[in-house]
Amino acid sequence: TNVPALIMGESGTGKEHVARELHARGPRPEEPFVTASCAALEPGRGVSELFGHVEGAFTGAIGARAGLFREAGRGTLLLDGVEELHLQLQATLLRALQESEVRPLGADFPQPFYCRVIATTSGDLRDRVAKGLFREDLLYRLDVLRIPIPPLRDRLEDVPLLVEHFTAREEKALRPTPRALRLLMSYTWPGNVRQLENEIRRLSALGIRDVSAQQLSEELRTGEGLTSAAPEASFRGMTLAEVERELVKGALEACGGNKAQAARQLGVPRTSLYTLLQRHDLS
Repeated sequence: TNVPALIMGESGTGKEHVARELHARGPRPEEPFVTASCAALEPGRGVSELFGHVEGAFTGAIGARAGLFREAGRGTLLLDGVEELHLQLQATLLRALQESEVRPLGADFPQPFYCRVIATTSGDLRDRVAKGLFREDLLYRLDVLRIPIPPLRDRLEDVPLLVEHFTAREEKALRPTPRALRLLMSYTWPGNVRQLENEIRRLSALGIRDVSAQQLSEELRTGEGLTSAAPEASFRGMTLAEVERELVKGALEACGGNKAQAARQLGVPRTSLYTLLQRHDLS
């Protein structure tokens, strides 16, 4: 599809990654993917940045510029952090989206654009509308395909998969001990996936391979472990997925099959436990 999309989620949840995936799986993945940081767009120069200008439109405009809307061609323009867009620019953006055309600064006539517009937001746009900080009509223009990204604390079952992913990208095998993995899976991750990625990068930069609980960051070490259902020694030689399965299985056995109690013991939401049970065929 080529309709506008609004990606909503806390900082660090990977909204730009989702936007790039939408572009890659869209109708024209070979076209450009262009990003505009809305927080950095000032009312004056922001118009030029987004919509372009003709030569001599303002002091310093030595040559003409197409602007990000037209630089994106038939690809994707990402409005990153759209909640930070100045109200004056919001009005100009709304008109552009309504008419599918932009008017460069100093130009006599508008010019059409053909890119898909995707916006990301870390805040509640409806709350900003209520406070008079965001135009309601612009919200409806952007909020066609809404994609909420849950915080990492609500999908802790993804932590081992993400650890393996980031470890593979560093091209250095990191092997967390079961206790370290329990701490990783019990932490609330206020910085979300970005914080987890930085933790893996830090360990990799230090040349650590077998990651013990003591080598994790202080804020992680002070968290409560998932479960003490099985000793670390019994997990030696296992993969992360195998350790994860044994932790879940051990918690279920310790709780007599009570899934709600097992989820509390593991320190994960009940929905995450159900995902783990399905993944490891334990349901």
